[in-house]
Parts: sequence; C-alpha cells; structure tokens
Amino acid sequence: MFFFDILIIYIILLFYNMKTFIEAFYIIFMWNYFKTKYSFHNIWEAPLMNIEKMPGFFKHTVNTKQYDSKICPLGNWCAFFLAAWVIFRDKINDKYLTILNKNVKYKFNKIVFFSVLIISFIMNLNAFIYFIPVFYYELYFSTF
Repeated sequence: MFFFDILIIYIILLFYNMKTFIEAFYIIFMWNYFKTKYSFHNIWEAPLMNIEKMPGFFKHTVNTKQYDSKICPLGNWCAFFLAAWVIFRDKINDKYLTILNKNVKYKFNKIVFFSVLIISFIMNLNAFIYFIPVFYYELYFSTF
C-alpha cells in the first residue's frame, strides 16, 4: 500500500501543478495517515457507533484517548477517490470545454464537495474538521 501511495504522489508531481498536488496529498494524508489522541464527535455519533448491526466499514473510534486514526475505512477509501477527483478535475483543460461543459464541471465539483461536507459532518466530525482547509480552498480559491 505504501508503494502505491508513493507512486501516486510521484505521478501527481510529474504531471500536475503544485496546488493540485498539495490538495490531493492533504486529503490522502489527513484521512488515511494522520493520527491523534483527540477526538471530536457529534451528539448522535457515539450512539451511532454502538449499533451492533452497523458494518465495521462505517465504524471509527470515539473518545478512546488512544493515539490512532479517527477515520473509518469508508473515509480512507473516500480520501483516495476525492484525491483522484481533484486530479481529474484539474486535468480537464478548460480551453477544450464549451461554456456549458465548464458550468457542468463546476457544478459537479460543488456537488461533490458539498456532499462530502454534509456526510462528513453527519458521520464523523473529525473528518469534517480535518477537511475544513479543503472546504475553504474549494469555496474561496478554486475556480467555481
């Protein structure tokens, strides 16, 4: 898995601009490798994690005070898909798109990141907090 991550980073550095690399690297790092002993959660998050029928794919640690990742396996996978979307989005060259296609690209990007915003807030407040810099960048500095 580590070799795969290094390969992705190498490809990003070779073919894309630095803003894309930093955003994709941050997404992958914070949702896969960042570890802390501090945990934030909503009032409904702890009871949700205690449901026995909930698959382990959706479960993450809540208030353990242990030094580990606070992101569930679903969030780990989503980080790679979001990083891939950021790379793909920036790879699409705007000069080859019509005005209609540019609007579709920007609207789809908004839908993707607002969906992540809402789902991460509901499912895992830690993921939401880790993602605040990306949300801020996408809303104020990205080309919407």
